[in-house]
Amino acid sequence: PFAGTEIKLVDSNGQEVKLGEVGRILLRGPSGASGYFADPEATRQKWSPDGWYDMEDLGKFDEQGFLRIVGREKDIIIRGGQNIYPVEIENMLAEHPSVVEAAIVGMPDAVMGERACAYVVVKPGRAFTFEEMVSYLDGNQVAKYKLPERLEIIHHLPLLPGVSKIDKKALARDIADKLKAEAQK
Repeated sequence: PFAGTEIKLVDSNGQEVKLGEVGRILLRGPSGASGYFADPEATRQKWSPDGWYDMEDLGKFDEQGFLRIVGREKDIIIRGGQNIYPVEIENMLAEHPSVVEAAIVGMPDAVMGERACAYVVVKPGRAFTFEEMVSYLDGNQVAKYKLPERLEIIHHLPLLPGVSKIDKKALARDIADKLKAEAQK
């Protein structure tokens, strides 16, 4: 962080987490904003009374003191009580020789609560199967509970209007709709 900027990682109760544990990233200091212009309600939602700004990102400090961002709090998939941080899997899939880009979203599941679904854009002229995805992630030592349990191949990932950010809500709606339609067959 810039000089004078403080960072802390907290759990869902606002308590600081131990070294190496994942927590919500909070920061404060002279280089950051102190609120939203003319919007005190939005300011109250994002800044604590003592000046901590909630980034809504999740991270952990490593042994060298570096902050590693592991994802967005709202993107966490909770599969049977275990947290899956989509960015970890997305980054690995993006390194596969057949993959252009990938997004991981939660899909509803009556038993586990959620399961992971991979949306993947494949390079022209290439193929990418579910079995290939699982084998590749297994080879990269991804924990079994983090493995996507469904693969959807698409031509492009939907983007939020005006920004180059993937619209994960649209993907989550898409898979929920597909699951609903499949259940009715």
